[in-house]
Amino acid sequence: GINAEYGLYIIFVIEMWSSVTEWLVFMAGAVLFLPKLVIRVFHESMYKYYPQYISHKKRWLADDEDDGALVREVFADSEAALLRTTLYKIRIKTGNVQNAGTDADVYFCLYGDKGNTGQIKLREAIHTKNKFERDRIDSFELEREDLGKLERLLIGHDGSGPSSGWYLDSVDIEISGTLFIFPCEKWLSKHEDDGEIERTLYPVEDSNKYLVKVPYQIEIITSDLSSAGTNADVFVQLYGSDGKGEVVNLDNKSDNFERGQTDTFKIECRDVGEVYKLRVGHNGKGAQSGWHLEKITLYKATQKLTPHNARWDKSSIQKYYFTCNRWLARSEDDGEIVRELIATDENGEPINKVEMITYTVSVHTSDVSGAGTDSDIFIIVFGDKGDTGERALRKSDNMNKFER
Repeated sequence: GINAEYGLYIIFVIEMWSSVTEWLVFMAGAVLFLPKLVIRVFHESMYKYYPQYISHKKRWLADDEDDGALVREVFADSEAALLRTTLYKIRIKTGNVQNAGTDADVYFCLYGDKGNTGQIKLREAIHTKNKFERDRIDSFELEREDLGKLERLLIGHDGSGPSSGWYLDSVDIEISGTLFIFPCEKWLSKHEDDGEIERTLYPVEDSNKYLVKVPYQIEIITSDLSSAGTNADVFVQLYGSDGKGEVVNLDNKSDNFERGQTDTFKIECRDVGEVYKLRVGHNGKGAQSGWHLEKITLYKATQKLTPHNARWDKSSIQKYYFTCNRWLARSEDDGEIVRELIATDENGEPINKVEMITYTVSVHTSDVSGAGTDSDIFIIVFGDKGDTGERALRKSDNMNKFER
């Protein structure tokens, strides 16, 4: 606890072998008033069978009970304790991509301008026993002292179990009717993306705008070339004047992306405003993952569809054309499996006067022992008009890259 008036910092180490009903702290013969008491319990597994709990609510301090917290805050004025706490309603959405779910133990730490929750294991979801499954939302409730304005969220898992990889879409936190959205749209997996199993997320500025979904229709033409089709998982992501949309996995349950074939998908995703580019790619998995993409046509409904008006009005449809005519294959062309395509009109003229720029990236590996790596290296370049997305640094002037 901290006494701001005297600049005092006091650490309590308590072994609880019986129920504790009152705490009085004496110093130099006088009672020291503490506005609140924070007790941190450290114990070996042999102690977990003893009921360690605090306050009139009788909450566990045990990593295998309740919410797994080993830290609780107790207010000196117990009658006012309920008024000093805030209920955080947490909804965690697992993405809709193959093998997105996880069986690992998930934890998080929420930070505000008045403090943080400490690391908390997400053990018991509301109305859900099997947590963090593909394309599902798991809900949790957390009661803590007011953290103030939310700044960031640290979330991760312990990597345990054979199916520990997790594709996290987003985390929503509701406080007294106000919604904070923390987008992720990344893997927390040792075998996907950058191999990280922990992410730091930041809230979007306009949660209401983030939640608005609009319908799109996507037509994709695979080229009529030998071995042009792919069995890999294909995704798209839209960029527009109002930001970028989520990564959308394209699968309509048929045999997609075959040679000379046109595939049509209807999706709903965030309204990105005037579309100026599209990112398309695949995960490179499967024996025949290489893909030659001819072009993509995107249809955006400018008028929201409803169950009573589910048909697309031609006068309210905006069309965007994306020409590719290139391989997305590690063994063809430049070896890239992700392409960025500029939105054009039907005559091939860019809609938003966006041009493609080639960036030259120089990476200097330090001159210290063990500095080099054989790992795959990725970068993302951010600018005031968007970002490049995750790009692998594959080709270099040096045959053996990233050496000391």
